Amino acid sequence: MLVKRTLIFIFICTIIFSQDAEKLCNQAESQLLSGDLENAELSFNASLQLDQTYAPALKGLSKLYLYKGNIKKASTYAKNATTSDNDFRPWSDQILKLGTDMGSGKSNTDKRLYNEAIRVYESIIKEHPYYSDAYFYLGYNHYKNGDIDSASKNFVKAREIYSDHKNAGVMLGNITKKFLNEGNKAYKNRDIGTAKEKYLTALKYDPNFAKSYYQLGVIEKASGNTKLAEEYLEKAKELNPENHKIWFVLGNVYEIDRKIDRAIENYKKAIELKYDYSKAYGNLGKLLYQEKQEFKEAERVLKEVTQFDNKYANGFMHLGMVYKTQALSIKKQIDNGNLPEEKIKAVKSNYLKAIDYLSKSVELDSSNYENFNHLAESYFSVENWNKVIFVAKKSVDIKNSEKQNGTAYYYWAVAELNKSKGNKSGRSRALNLFEKAKSDKKWRKAAEKNIYDIKNPK
Repeated sequence: MLVKRTLIFIFICTIIFSQDAEKLCNQAESQLLSGDLENAELSFNASLQLDQTYAPALKGLSKLYLYKGNIKKASTYAKNATTSDNDFRPWSDQILKLGTDMGSGKSNTDKRLYNEAIRVYESIIKEHPYYSDAYFYLGYNHYKNGDIDSASKNFVKAREIYSDHKNAGVMLGNITKKFLNEGNKAYKNRDIGTAKEKYLTALKYDPNFAKSYYQLGVIEKASGNTKLAEEYLEKAKELNPENHKIWFVLGNVYEIDRKIDRAIENYKKAIELKYDYSKAYGNLGKLLYQEKQEFKEAERVLKEVTQFDNKYANGFMHLGMVYKTQALSIKKQIDNGNLPEEKIKAVKSNYLKAIDYLSKSVELDSSNYENFNHLAESYFSVENWNKVIFVAKKSVDIKNSEKQNGTAYYYWAVAELNKSKGNKSGRSRALNLFEKAKSDKKWRKAAEKNIYDIKNPK
């Protein structure tokens, strides 16, 4: 009697477990159909934990591994399903045939019989439209056949079925990189039209290719199309938020469009992502003193970059400009009167600091005439006439244009006048330099006044 009851209990438990296994297996099938491979695999395995011989779950895992492109595991689970229940042999036979057909396709590919291989893989897809590797190899043969459009569509399909399909990802990357490289080559050759075409083509094959959005943003920024540049760069940033260059160039765009706070935010983020990104420090410091008048913070930022990058000329230049700008601000107050002696000393102190950093800047990079002009103005303000003449000449050597570089001629002329204490030869040199300075509309009135005073001494 006891034996009979025990057998009944086991029979009932088996029915309960079987029903639970079936429920989990059905759940897994639904997850598989919806593309949720991860949870489908968990559900199939949970079903097998209740009944390790449950053939529908074994078949389900076999099918799941076709989604993942792993025919070896698909075959193993198909055999296990047949072992548990011979009714599943037709499925096992299908997987066996699939393996044979895949081998045939590969053989044709190896022989460069791409059209024949394409027909094989298309036939496989009709029977197993969820087998990601069939799409990959179909795409690969189209690629070898020179049909990039068809190749791309099949690689995308492989990844739609299985998002982690590495080979499909690699091939899509190869396609987009091909067009990216062609675009970069055209850009270097200043063929902007072709460059844009290539970058847009790359996006056709991979709409989430951040590098193309970035390059398009760079092009549109350089072309003055800041609104479009912003759209491209924001998309690039969304796709690749850890790329410091994207934040930096987007900061440039915002700066051009006078969106200063957003520019500052982007430069700070670029620095956060790359602590030694000198250009971002330089641009951030510039906006802090030029636009926000936050001199202390600008000084801190620019001192930091000049400490870890003592070859960054712009860092020293902007640091010099922090002190020069402060000196000018205080000087303006002095010109309005009612300032104590300590403020007058502060002007000179700031100009001397400006001279130190601007001198270091032009020592590192002597190509920018405007930096020599800033230095000439600073020397002028502390009445070092010899240095004014020296750096003004340097500026003229770089930019010998009376209409565009009147600044250098003007300061040079004033220095000649003061150095010579107004003697005849000094007045003559100054007169000649003021005549050149007045060609620059920024200095016309000041130069003409000095010319008049020289010609009509009191």
